[in-house]
This record gives sequence, structure tokens and C-alpha cells, in this order.
Amino acid sequence: YIRIYGDSISHVINEIKKTSLMLGDKEINVDNLENIEEYDRVFQLWHLQDSLGKKELHTSLEITRSLLKNGTQLPRILVSLVYLYQQLLWKKMGQGKPVGYTGINKIITSN
Repeated sequence: YIRIYGDSISHVINEIKKTSLMLGDKEINVDNLENIEEYDRVFQLWHLQDSLGKKELHTSLEITRSLLKNGTQLPRILVSLVYLYQQLLWKKMGQGKPVGYTGINKIITSN
């Protein structure tokens, strides 16, 4: 839950409550989650940027698949990747704090 919904504590708690309501008296585990029709991993673009920055290929592919499946357009994904790699290039060139919008949230930038 933290990996998928970890942008805020309240978001994680809300997702756990929602899952608990859908499962009723059943335990929250992978097998039971797969039986919920409405359950699908919902990722944000920053999740993809974070996993690529951490060089987690398997996670990055899973997130990309989920983003595409849930309606995120490929050009939007590509633009977020351009922002990520542009930020990495600026960092490598010694410009750690570029002026203006970078397309990356502060957590990813600090990582």
C-alpha cells in the first residue's frame, strides 16, 4: 500500500479502509485482493519517475503498464520521462537547482 498509495498517509489509510470494506471479514492479502473486480493498482507519473531513478526496471514496467491500462496517454508518460532525464542531465552538469518548472515533484528531485 505504501509503494502504491504512498504519496500521503491519509491516502494509504483511505485505500486500506476501502479495501477492508470491499473484503468484509476476509484478511487483506494478495489472493483476496485479486478477487476484487474493482481492485487495480493506480499509479501516478511520479511513481514511474521514482522507480526509474532508483533503477527498478521491473517496478517501472509494472507502473508503465498500469498507467497505460488506466488511461494515461503515452505522450504524457514520455514528457514525464523527458523531465526526469533532463533533471538528471542538469545534475550531472553541476546545475543542481535549475530555475523554473522541472516537471518533477520535490520528493523525486531531492532523491
